[in-house]
Amino acid sequence: MNWEKIERIGIEICIIALIILGCLALNPPRSNEGLMDVILTIRHYDAETGTTHTYVKTGDLLTKNFAIILVNCFRGAEGVGTLRPTDTNGNLRYLYDDYDYYVGVFSPCARIAIGTGTGSPSPSDYKLQNKIAQKYIGSHGLSKSGTALNITVSATFTFDSSYSITEAGLIIECLQDTSAYSYLIARDVFPAVEVSSGDVLTVTYTFKLNQG
Repeated sequence: MNWEKIERIGIEICIIALIILGCLALNPPRSNEGLMDVILTIRHYDAETGTTHTYVKTGDLLTKNFAIILVNCFRGAEGVGTLRPTDTNGNLRYLYDDYDYYVGVFSPCARIAIGTGTGSPSPSDYKLQNKIAQKYIGSHGLSKSGTALNITVSATFTFDSSYSITEAGLIIECLQDTSAYSYLIARDVFPAVEVSSGDVLTVTYTFKLNQG
């Protein structure tokens, strides 16, 4: 694991762009074309010392849910609705039916979650092992340089207790009919970041696309 220490219309567009453009993430090619990398950055402000440290980890794992939601974006194929992601409660949910209309309104927004679980990530993960907090995305962006595209989503957490933060995940929340369901699309674990009351963590996911 490479872990090194170094110093709401808009969000829907960003997340949909992530889903559509991220199709190569599950099996990235080894050439320069279409290359994608997922980077998790955690910025920790220590209230006691007044110092800030930044931790960066590359290669975050995308889940099977990511692939299923991507497939469901390609409407028109018979039987697409039979591919169902697993929500964070462990239940399979239809995003669409087998016909030409929605089961509900697929209106996504996103959260970043953090926890204290240490189990190895798996494509079958549908929730954090031990979630302690989640926040809606506080900022997002898309930058372009030549063929390179960088998508960033970020959330900030403030603590009133002490924790050893060891896992993070990216969750898409979808409104379907009158209910909202959450789907984990990325999860990873990392060496503990020790936080105490007054500390602040800013967690950022960066999706680097077409990095040649």
